[in-house]
Amino acid sequence: MQQENNNNSCFEWIQLFITISIPVAIGVYTILESKRDFAIETHNRKQDLYIADDQQKDLILHECQKTLSKLIEKYGTKLNKSSSASIVARFTTLSALNRLDSNRRNFLVRLLYEAKLITYRSDDYQPPVSLQSANLTDLNLIDDDSEQRILVHLSLEGTIMTRADFHEINIRGARFRDAILINADFSWTWNSPTFDDEMNTFKYNSSKLFFDNANLTSASFFSATYDNVDFTRVIMIYANLHMFFCVNCLFDSVTMTEVNLENAAIENSSFMFAKLDYANLYRSKFGLNVDFYETIMNNVNGAYTNFTKCALTKTKLMNSIFDYAVFIDSTFSYAYMHKVSMKYCRVINGNFTGADLSHSDWRYAHCERCIFNQANLTNANLFGATFIESDFRYSEIMEKQLLQTASLEWSMLSI
Repeated sequence: MQQENNNNSCFEWIQLFITISIPVAIGVYTILESKRDFAIETHNRKQDLYIADDQQKDLILHECQKTLSKLIEKYGTKLNKSSSASIVARFTTLSALNRLDSNRRNFLVRLLYEAKLITYRSDDYQPPVSLQSANLTDLNLIDDDSEQRILVHLSLEGTIMTRADFHEINIRGARFRDAILINADFSWTWNSPTFDDEMNTFKYNSSKLFFDNANLTSASFFSATYDNVDFTRVIMIYANLHMFFCVNCLFDSVTMTEVNLENAAIENSSFMFAKLDYANLYRSKFGLNVDFYETIMNNVNGAYTNFTKCALTKTKLMNSIFDYAVFIDSTFSYAYMHKVSMKYCRVINGNFTGADLSHSDWRYAHCERCIFNQANLTNANLFGATFIESDFRYSEIMEKQLLQTASLEWSMLSI
């Protein structure tokens, strides 16, 4: 009898559990189904919004093209120098660029370039449409698989072109004044002249590049080859100029802190008043005729560099390393070279008149026909160094330092 009661009690508990579980299961299923339906609705809503936004951007681009086409049809590609037409074109273009995605922006800018609305025809010519202050982030005007990789006389002054891609493009005569080009890619670019069909001649004077006052922080100029470029007052902090080649370039007053100039070659150029602290100049070549007047080059790595007919007058080179470097016909007059390392370097016809060479390291250096008049060589390490036909008159140097040298053949010493 007791066992029968226990069986009934167990059955009642099972029945109670089933009675409770079924509504709970139904409730859980209902919640999960509702969440799934909500997720589907959310996805569909996002998809609809994306399609609507995409269609809206297509409409914006179409309306911009339509307006520009009418202006060109009425005034020509020069807009007949009409200020009102240029203003309308600029307003329409900037309005569209601010609302388009990067792909459509690239397409629109390419159309402007093809229509010659953002190019110039002579040095004093202003493009019909100014894109100053336009946001052209991630600009890419030429596809990687395009065979025609040239942009002639492109004018994008004052624009925002963060992460712009000009990789392997001939950017002959481009104007990038005052532009923001942070992390831009100019690797393998060049600016050689191209054949001009109208003039039936080569026009070298119009291939000059203008980057003056631009922000090129962390930009890449890897293996770029330029002739006649203006980098005046540019910010090039952390920029990559590895294997960079440049002739007739202005780097005056540029900020190039921690720039990479490894294996670069620069000729007939100027770095006057520039800042190159912590720059990497390893195995680079400067000269003929590169001017570093009052340039700040503290803590640079200049090992194995080559300077030929360079002027480093009043240059600051404190704590810099020029081990195994070669200096030919170069002047360091009144340069500040405190604690500079010149180990194993070779100096021919070097002029160190009035230079501060205190605590510098010249171990095993080789100098021929060098002038150290009035130079401060206090505590300079000359161990094993060779000085041939060099002039130490009126310099601050101790006899014990001279005794460290390997040779002072035909050199003139202070009496």
